[in-house]
Amino acid sequence: MKKWLNNISKRTWVRVILVAILFIIVVFSFIGEKVAMNNGIGWDGVNYLRTMEHFISLIKHHGYDQYEIMRVMPWGLTDILCVITGISVTRKVAIASGILYNSIAIMLGVFFFFRLSNLKQWKIETEVLGFSFLFYTYPVLKLMGYYPVLSDVFGLTIGIMLCYYFFANKRWALILMGLAGAFIWPTTPMVAFALAFFPRKPLPIGDSANLKDGYALKLLCFLIAALPLLILVFSVVQYHGHIMHAMREILPLTIPIYKWIIPIACLCSCLYYYYIVSSFKVSFVGTLRDNFSGKQNWINYACFFALMLLTSGVSRLLANADPGALTTTQTLQCISLSSMTDPFVFVESHFIYYGIGYLLVLLLWKDVAKIIMQQGMGYLFAVAMWVLFSIRPEARVSIMFYVFPLITLLMYIDTKQIHSSVAILGACFMLVHSRFWYRINVPNMKYYFDWENYEHYLDFPAQRYFMSQGHWQSHEMYAVWMVVTIIIGALLYWGIRKKWYVKEEID
Repeated sequence: MKKWLNNISKRTWVRVILVAILFIIVVFSFIGEKVAMNNGIGWDGVNYLRTMEHFISLIKHHGYDQYEIMRVMPWGLTDILCVITGISVTRKVAIASGILYNSIAIMLGVFFFFRLSNLKQWKIETEVLGFSFLFYTYPVLKLMGYYPVLSDVFGLTIGIMLCYYFFANKRWALILMGLAGAFIWPTTPMVAFALAFFPRKPLPIGDSANLKDGYALKLLCFLIAALPLLILVFSVVQYHGHIMHAMREILPLTIPIYKWIIPIACLCSCLYYYYIVSSFKVSFVGTLRDNFSGKQNWINYACFFALMLLTSGVSRLLANADPGALTTTQTLQCISLSSMTDPFVFVESHFIYYGIGYLLVLLLWKDVAKIIMQQGMGYLFAVAMWVLFSIRPEARVSIMFYVFPLITLLMYIDTKQIHSSVAILGACFMLVHSRFWYRINVPNMKYYFDWENYEHYLDFPAQRYFMSQGHWQSHEMYAVWMVVTIIIGALLYWGIRKKWYVKEEID
């Protein structure tokens, strides 16, 4: 036994410790407190419960709208299994199903993360930080157990699996993921098929001497950066100048305290987009030439659109004519207008949700962007989707997209000699920041979560939960968490500048 233990590598021991910590916390989370709404089912969980109870009947009679049909799995399996076994879908069965499906999802996520680490041959320190940034987070260690009838972790796992299959160059696996994911996570097909078929050739770096090329790229940057402003103007016109009324109609609850905050927050969103997009120093003309010429490229694009039409057609065939919760226009309005409740509210809310990995993505973005450019158009497309959704304060919406810039961050970190102590401290910080230890429910929490009292969602004790849910967060909690975000961000930035986190290179 002693000899066998001595033969176990250091990396294996580190993985065992990482997974053991994850497993212990998740188990205690699953047997712990549950969301005090609809007997532990929650808000979105009501839709999944409906699928678990009536999936076969709803599919047979086109009972799903075009949005709901894209979220029926794996919840529909519960109805199928219960019909086969003659078991009724009770509250306990529904919560048990959520625990089972989320457990499978998180195990798959861990498995494919380690496969990706093996593939990229990451250092142990990189692996520890990557594992912490992905799994020692609020949605995994706290929310998953508190709110098990929810599918957010499915999006996280799908993102990790897509990254692995992309870097392993497994096109058929990406295609199958796109087909299967069409009924699990709505945006899976477009990302999976883009990764499978879009060119992998590195994007050419722009030539500063080429004025036409430079002007074209700057124009594109300004147009993308102006998107929040254009949507704001559209909403003002749509609601005849009553922008606060538009905010109340489009946003769930939190709206700006004063009308004058809106243009300031809009400018912040535009500046954020410009910072992100302008970091891609690509040759606009060269990118068009390399990626939109040649017979093979156009065949691949045709395959992409054909598969998108196939998945969309099947979804529409199974669903009814109702578009569902959000149209494309409503989605864009929700993304942009929700970012205008407070200046840079999306940075603070994403930090609450994802921790220091998110802040490092922003602080090291110029270096991260260079690595993204090397992965080709498909990977850039996935990151572009994250950029679009990243100004929405409800961070869980972009959980699948977030994986792509984060994996690229790890690729950059792996080029550095990180101190082992930094990796350990990073993991410890992520554990504390996940708030797995924080008890959300208080006596009579069901009353505070009751929809009839939704106006008090911005007050405590309801804010014990809603302060982590983006645009359900109160302005007071925004102020507190923004201060924390600035302090942590400043420490990270200063440490990077002073090279606190890396070993000195010896010539």
